[in-house]
Amino acid sequence: FAVCDGVTDDTIAIDRAYAAAAAKPANLFIPSVTCMTQGNTITSTSYASQFSIYGMGRNLSKIRKYGSSTTPVLTIGSASATNFIANVSISGVTFDGVALTTAAALRTYDFVRSTLWDVGVLNSAVGWYGLGGITTSAYLTATGNGVGVKLDQFSSLAGGGYPNNIWLRCTCSSNTTWGVWVDGGNQISLDGSDIEGNGTTLGAASGGVFVGPNMGTSLADSLMPGVTIHNSWIEANYGIADVQLNSGANAIENTLFWSLATMTTYDVDVIGGRYRITNSRNKFSKTSNINERATASPGNLLDQSPFPNVTYDPTKTEVSNSTVLMLPQAVNGASTINANSGYKVNGAFAADSYLGTLGVSGTATVQSRSNCNGASKALTYAAGSGEGCNSA
Repeated sequence: FAVCDGVTDDTIAIDRAYAAAAAKPANLFIPSVTCMTQGNTITSTSYASQFSIYGMGRNLSKIRKYGSSTTPVLTIGSASATNFIANVSISGVTFDGVALTTAAALRTYDFVRSTLWDVGVLNSAVGWYGLGGITTSAYLTATGNGVGVKLDQFSSLAGGGYPNNIWLRCTCSSNTTWGVWVDGGNQISLDGSDIEGNGTTLGAASGGVFVGPNMGTSLADSLMPGVTIHNSWIEANYGIADVQLNSGANAIENTLFWSLATMTTYDVDVIGGRYRITNSRNKFSKTSNINERATASPGNLLDQSPFPNVTYDPTKTEVSNSTVLMLPQAVNGASTINANSGYKVNGAFAADSYLGTLGVSGTATVQSRSNCNGASKALTYAAGSGEGCNSA
């Protein structure tokens, strides 16, 4: 029997408990205790031998790492399995890796139609490391890790291998690099989440949510539905951005950004893929709150989201019902800006001028509208200043 006194090594007893649950099969219940383990693995060659794990609540039932090995606290499935782990629930348990040298608090392979509910994943290189998985729901707390939640692809012998249709509600906080890291899958929903206090250094490769360059790999389409961030709070992260997008067709809806300019360089950094931002807002002004790079795909929308400073290409992105200052992508060079496709305020095109602090220097030709008599005017601006087409 496992002692579970928070001191004794319970590895062997926990292995036996998992094996007994699989043999019946029967669900495994963990009382209000702290069990210590060097790391356990649950594998299954048959759906009939799969079982669920239930604790008394993540603050009461805990499985904690014993010793200094890098082995995850719990691994479910394996890279060599020929069947999925399916219809499994883990509820009311915390997996604590104790140190960032632990590879993961919880690692799952092809976790399909399964649920993590009221689960804690703490103090590991990765909190929950989900490799593959289809139609899985996770409501968890991930804190004190390198990466809070990491969803990635792997070479599956079971025919899966891609994280698809994953619903995640996460308090992902105080992780040293990213709160949530996603790549290689489709239809990832981050809903009602608190992504807060992740990363350590302004401008570093860290922040709130990272969407990698390989979204849609399973269908060889980098513009497949990627990540949707909905009804979430993103605050006090440190690094390059609260959200960085590299591929996929991604959406941010009803979400608040609350990181200072001394914490993240951008609220949203779009390196690649397509994006839609609706009914969202930031608290603090940055040189560029939304930074759309030249490598972003066309077909983007910023709607009812009054971020003050937005760098974007009006031939790729429509801005509607949002008061923004457009910052041209050309820096220290020449660019042509068409006022008729520049930006909108409350659904209508606003002034022909671009006012405020531009933060760049160069020469732009503004294709003017009626209040400039339809003529084009050369507009020269220096860093930190702006000039409107009616000013001369």
